[in-house]
Amino acid sequence: MTAELEWADGAYDAALHLLDRQIVDVDGLAVAKVDDVELTPDGDDLVVTGLLTGPAALIPRLGGRAGGWLLRHYGAVKVTQAHPTDPSVVDIAQVATVTSQVALSVARRGLLRPRDDRAQRHRVGQLMTSTVRLPDGLHAGRVLDVRLRLQPGNGALAVAGLVVDRHNIGGLLGYDRAKVDGPIMVSALLRRLHRRARFVPIEHAVIDWESRELTVDLVRHGEPLTPAR
Repeated sequence: MTAELEWADGAYDAALHLLDRQIVDVDGLAVAKVDDVELTPDGDDLVVTGLLTGPAALIPRLGGRAGGWLLRHYGAVKVTQAHPTDPSVVDIAQVATVTSQVALSVARRGLLRPRDDRAQRHRVGQLMTSTVRLPDGLHAGRVLDVRLRLQPGNGALAVAGLVVDRHNIGGLLGYDRAKVDGPIMVSALLRRLHRRARFVPIEHAVIDWESRELTVDLVRHGEPLTPAR
């Protein structure tokens, strides 16, 4: 499978192109893996401001009671740290390129540390583990991915929308994208499996961060999933 990107290409799916990728510094030395993606509210937008690393970023991606229980116990073990449940952050401004790995423009020495402010921030992992419901409260499936786009003008990477499917099995693995090559049988199977997947613009999704629930009207606002460029 080939799907190499540069920031200038404009469209990214967070789970496909960022989560679990190796981060390397300006000298090509390993730094960490991307365990989650930090989102910061900016007016009506959710802007990507950092890449989160470490167990405190990875554990909550489990979602539900298991994720909460493990994070609490992890914090109890790391009693020597001031804020043990705060993940380390690589600021998004330090990212140079995204291909099969995330390359930084800085050296790794002293790079990884938690945020020293308590500003309101969210995570892609919260969206990926949220329950998706229709306006009448019925279960509507899951978030397969969070689509990001470069904003015109300022070049910030922001959440454009959610890829939602009633089917709870598997992910798209990039086979909904135009520049991905792979086995024909796998491609056909995944496209068949997720044929009802829809793209929901973020402005039409009501997000309850505390309860981890999303409300979307797939009939009115869900768009057929067409290949992203």
